[in-house]
Amino acid sequence: MKNLKEFEALIKRYETITLEEIEDMFAKTLLCDVKRRLTGFGGVSNCTLCKAVWLWDGWGCPDCEECAYKELTGCMCSRGDNSPTYSGIEKASNPKQLLTAYRTRAAYMKLILEK
Repeated sequence: MKNLKEFEALIKRYETITLEEIEDMFAKTLLCDVKRRLTGFGGVSNCTLCKAVWLWDGWGCPDCEECAYKELTGCMCSRGDNSPTYSGIEKASNPKQLLTAYRTRAAYMKLILEK
């Protein structure tokens, strides 16, 4: 598991983001950009977990087999049992929904880490 440190840091980030922080950034940009800027959510080039397991294969992509999600759950971050909390962040359409989605994802991440 190459990105355990980043996985734990992301849990803390999801737990400590405030509604005010989200709203302040949302006033300046689109919600999809807020997600990316606050947590790296939304693509392999932004994600701190993906960057930690980056494999340069001529295209440049993460080695998902080395990711904490894959090792702890058997699936990529957005698939299988990981999908509901990933989709929660992805589908959040306002700051309050996004904050709730972050907290839910953090709780899920802590749960799978404890197993």
